[in-house]
Amino acid sequence: MFIAMTINMRRLLLLLISIGAILLYMGAAHAGVAVVLPSDQQTSCGTPSNPIFSFPCGEVHLGPGLGTIPGVGVSEQRAAAEFPIAGIAGLHSAILVLTATGRSPYSTLQGDPVIEFRGYQGDGLISASDVSAGTFLFAASFPDHLAIYSFDVTTFISEALGQGWSHVGFSLRDVAFGSSISFSPRHSGNGNFLQIDADLVPLPAIPEPSGYALMLAGLCILVVSARHLSSPPRYPGAGRFA
Repeated sequence: MFIAMTINMRRLLLLLISIGAILLYMGAAHAGVAVVLPSDQQTSCGTPSNPIFSFPCGEVHLGPGLGTIPGVGVSEQRAAAEFPIAGIAGLHSAILVLTATGRSPYSTLQGDPVIEFRGYQGDGLISASDVSAGTFLFAASFPDHLAIYSFDVTTFISEALGQGWSHVGFSLRDVAFGSSISFSPRHSGNGNFLQIDADLVPLPAIPEPSGYALMLAGLCILVVSARHLSSPPRYPGAGRFA
């Protein structure tokens, strides 16, 4: 009887540890590299001389462009994307990843798109003024309209965390007349995201594959433990009488 209780106690303890580990992983935060998806991203239309850009402007995507559109005249598209950062602690690096999915069919007058990136304090939703907001961060050329681009924004994200921001925003403006480029819509393909490496990253950031492997291992232990706990213990000689 004592042996049976000891075995069941061990199985119960293993089961509780497995449940606790899974709940801890899923409930609050995790360490390491994680993908943070945009809370919102939009493209807004206007003209170079008009500081007020309006919605809507095509699909939900990032599509900065500047040029002459037949039947419309000189037009400009600006874009903005915001990401949640509240709760991130011990930041090691932050990479902004954008997936280019195409460009305008109109002629390019000044070669490849050149995008100016500005950073600003966001609130999780894009407004018309956000596409013109922010402090200049950097400018980059986009020679390939079907490629994945990455930019180190560690300094900007670190400063934003230090000031207690809940969201960061990036506004995008094409400064090469006659060019444009589109980036992947949210939840499509690789998409646009922040890759965060930190000591603490709150969910619902998407863990790297190693995080999924850890959770899967915990689930396997949980299943095995439950099966063992439900089965009666076996003893040598059971069922035999002297």
